[in-house]
Amino acid sequence: MTVEEAQRALMTPLKPLDIPFSEECWMTQRADGKDPAISYEVQKGKIVVIYVVPNPRKQETTNVTDTRGIGIGAMESDIRRAYGQVKIAFAPYFSKESEIEAAKVRARLGVKSSEPVPSPQYTVEVESPDHQRAIIFTTQDSKVIDLATGFKPAVGEMEACS
Repeated sequence: MTVEEAQRALMTPLKPLDIPFSEECWMTQRADGKDPAISYEVQKGKIVVIYVVPNPRKQETTNVTDTRGIGIGAMESDIRRAYGQVKIAFAPYFSKESEIEAAKVRARLGVKSSEPVPSPQYTVEVESPDHQRAIIFTTQDSKVIDLATGFKPAVGEMEACS
């Protein structure tokens, strides 16, 4: 879908996010401020990924779901029940080894945190039958905290426009 088609479907203009990207690849969201948790990655004029990432600091919420009713707050078991075969892995930025090393460094330095160490995050990937698209749910404590849907490989990249 092109940006123009999305604007017609949403009945509102889209505005670029204030993130330095290029004319070839950039991020956008609704100009009217509705659904601030939703952003779109645009490559060569077409939306290739839709991100649903509520900001917990701003207490953002969204009722956006996929076609099977899975959205923020759903459980991993809901995803498995809806889709059957899924791929589950540690989130790309989480490494059990790096967490263990960080804990050793904190202990050696005598650093005590007043905050509990957050539990790991996982990605639950659901591929389309043709393997061209995917929905990637990020979960923590078995609950969906954000999701991205779109064309591969863009949807699976750790950072937008990479």
